[in-house]
Amino acid sequence: MKTFKVRICFETHAATPLHSDTLFGHLCWMYRYMHGEESLHRELLRDYDQAPSLILSDGFPAGFLPRPCLPPASDQEISPLFGEFFSVRDRIHFLEFLAAFKKAAKIPWVHAQAMEELRTNLSPRGLVRVLLASEIKTTGKTRPGMIDADHMLIPHNTINRLTDTVEKDGGGFFHSQEVAARNKLYDIYVKTKLDWEAETIREIFSLLGKWGYGKDRSTGKGQFIVKSISEEHLPGEGNAVMALSHFVPDGSLSKGYYELYTKYGKLGGHYSQGNVAFPKTPLLLLKPGAIFKVSEKREFYGQSLGPVHPELEDVRQQTYLFPYFLKMGDSEK
Repeated sequence: MKTFKVRICFETHAATPLHSDTLFGHLCWMYRYMHGEESLHRELLRDYDQAPSLILSDGFPAGFLPRPCLPPASDQEISPLFGEFFSVRDRIHFLEFLAAFKKAAKIPWVHAQAMEELRTNLSPRGLVRVLLASEIKTTGKTRPGMIDADHMLIPHNTINRLTDTVEKDGGGFFHSQEVAARNKLYDIYVKTKLDWEAETIREIFSLLGKWGYGKDRSTGKGQFIVKSISEEHLPGEGNAVMALSHFVPDGSLSKGYYELYTKYGKLGGHYSQGNVAFPKTPLLLLKPGAIFKVSEKREFYGQSLGPVHPELEDVRQQTYLFPYFLKMGDSEK
């Protein structure tokens, strides 16, 4: 299977995170509108439950990958790092070190170049060291994280449709969370066994960018342009894999570290209208960054759950693991 990296730039904010299963659904609709339903089933959905022809990663800030999900480093592993980053070892600098460590613990991304170095001997201490390096200058001063927060809260009021005014008692005030994506670059990895070239993928993603990604696209949310597409050669060797997508594990993934996420998927395209518009079956997925030991190399791991809608037999949700191979350190065996 060939792997491509699609770099997009949002022209607006987005109301839906760039999750792999949501991206897959959007691309299926774009392909259907471009080539017809028969081509969709023949090219993308045929044998999808056993041998998918297309797998997408989540969308990550440009140049970054998800933070590997590992157990916390021990005090014995962290303490030596203080002397490595601070030449003056006094109480003030130690408190600064602890502040940087707390910030580093919340960083969700790792620079792709740093991940290339980490992947040859991944360990909790090595991960902490890389994250601290993103927080501490050589002078010992701390600085903000390398990436701005990608979420923001949008305030709303509930309007009374009879009076066209806000309710006096509370006004139904609430917040919704959106992705602060405007003018930001994101990378999406595409793995396919179809005879697609970069221009084919550009055409599909460009249509999606004009169509709008996620909810509230009718109000202008989720608009983006394609900046570049390049064929990638992600690491293909190692005794473990890190997930670049939301997924459901299969029997080959028995030992690892992961975080759970409950997905309440919704239908898109013309399925979003009419009697079948109610949500899909809720799924319990594992987040990107999950780490699992593997005994054999595969193009993908995980499994498909088959139809995920109580009425529509042809509805699928991508629940495969998009792999990034790495080698776990000796202490993690």
